[in-house]
Amino acid sequence: MRSSIRATARAWVRHPRATAARGRRVPLRHRDPATPARVRGGFGTYFVDGFHEDHWITEYRLPDGSWRLVDPQVLHPAYGDLGFDPLDVPRDRFLVAGEAWRACRAGEADPETFGFWSVESLRGMWFVRGSLVLDLACRNGVETLPWDGWEPLAGFGDHESLSADDLALLDAVATAHTDEEVRRLYEESRLAAPREILSQSPGFGLRRVTLPQG
Repeated sequence: MRSSIRATARAWVRHPRATAARGRRVPLRHRDPATPARVRGGFGTYFVDGFHEDHWITEYRLPDGSWRLVDPQVLHPAYGDLGFDPLDVPRDRFLVAGEAWRACRAGEADPETFGFWSVESLRGMWFVRGSLVLDLACRNGVETLPWDGWEPLAGFGDHESLSADDLALLDAVATAHTDEEVRRLYEESRLAAPREILSQSPGFGLRRVTLPQG
């Protein structure tokens, strides 16, 4: 299976959409139908020293039921030797959004080191919160774009107005591990993607987008 994953990942690196993404991470679409896989949102520590850069990679399920992180983007020779196998990314080198949220809430990490290193306004706890909600959507099969969001908990900014109940709900998302927990949380109206969402894409700026009905 590992050779199949490597071939799939290298095919993605060569795919035209990888170039068209303009440096943003996008889902790995060339999936082996026999291998469960999903997109994960979080933060990579291997782009800028001392910073947690917004990043999206792939996670696939092993035969024993555990999950492994894969980053096809850094298979490209331009990234050089990062000190780990991109087909088995250590979880301290890529923090899934839940781990980032937990670390920031516990005071173990500075929220201002999470987001975009090159854009100072796109950092902070509100950014980690947005990634947490988007990652929950992806774990439920709703593969958002990295710049999507929705109110009230995946909006852009205004973290201080959250209630204690909102924070408790987000803490529950961060600690959810089982498929049942993930499905149950996504049924909460504050977390699920509505029909109309916000999109702050690099090319179009902030706009409202109506999703097609399933």
